[in-house]
Amino acid sequence: MSVDTTTTPETASADAANTDIEIETVQDDAARAETVQAETVQAEAAQQLDTGTEVTFASLDLPKPLLEVLGEAGVVTAFPIQ
Repeated sequence: MSVDTTTTPETASADAANTDIEIETVQDDAARAETVQAETVQAEAAQQLDTGTEVTFASLDLPKPLLEVLGEAGVVTAFPIQ
């Protein structure tokens, strides 16, 4: 039993067009994924900054001697850089 592997100009052109579409689709999907990832990172950063919750110096894992000095001074929550 033999299989016809002859390629005509029409089938070659159709195959090339399908390959181009597949490449474009993969590229579009990758670009979309990158955009979604960047938007997610930005949204998470904005959410962390805009939650209104206070960040303590202790939650920042600062050295214990520094935390003690800050605590003695009554400074326990971090503040945004202005």
